[in-house]
Amino acid sequence: MSLHSMNALLAEALACANLPPAALNSAGAGEITVHGLAVGLEYTEKDERLVLYCSVGRLPAEVSSDIYEFLLETDLFGAKLGGGHLGLYAPSRTLLFSLGLETETLTAARLANAFSRFAEQAVTLIKDMEEHLAARAGSVDVTPFTANMLWV
Repeated sequence: MSLHSMNALLAEALACANLPPAALNSAGAGEITVHGLAVGLEYTEKDERLVLYCSVGRLPAEVSSDIYEFLLETDLFGAKLGGGHLGLYAPSRTLLFSLGLETETLTAARLANAFSRFAEQAVTLIKDMEEHLAARAGSVDVTPFTANMLWV
């Protein structure tokens, strides 16, 4: 699917979900807001894959092993994440939740549903991280993560 076609599908999906319009830039990156959550988008035309991602918190400098255990258990096969995954962007210690979508058979209705489900899951993850980290380090920083990611 061309970037132009992906932008048309994105526009239709956002309208279907009653979300504000947005578009991917020439590099295939963009950002939308779903239920108050900033969600980054990256489309790779070559792979026909759209990735949704957002920050779910930042790890403090020192983290107990139970936090890592929680993260690994949550990410096991993506089963508790609706097929999404957790990862760490090391330079800022930002925990990212991401979901990759194959665009070959993606429809506007499916994409609109994916936006909603992704945001719901992200909010749950943010709350879970706050609970796990609050006892150790106080508040959790969930500022939007909007840097372009390198997906290989």
